[in-house]
Amino acid sequence: MGQITLAIKQGHFFDIELRILTANQNLKWVRVIGEPEFENGKCVRISGSFQDIDVRKIAEFAAIEGLAEKNIIVGSIGSL
Repeated sequence: MGQITLAIKQGHFFDIELRILTANQNLKWVRVIGEPEFENGKCVRISGSFQDIDVRKIAEFAAIEGLAEKNIIVGSIGSL
């Protein structure tokens, strides 16, 4: 069951990062935070935020890639 479905059915708060396809057909990373609000045991709305985190995610992936390359180089120096 997805996090938003769990929020609606069971009242769970959610904080997810995912990639979306925009109306202009661009891929973009976003962070979605939500908390369901209930009245009489029924979810009537979800309040939260929707944030563009594309620049941060691209930097994060670049740092991970750079660290992996560094580890390969250091590993190859040790085998000389």
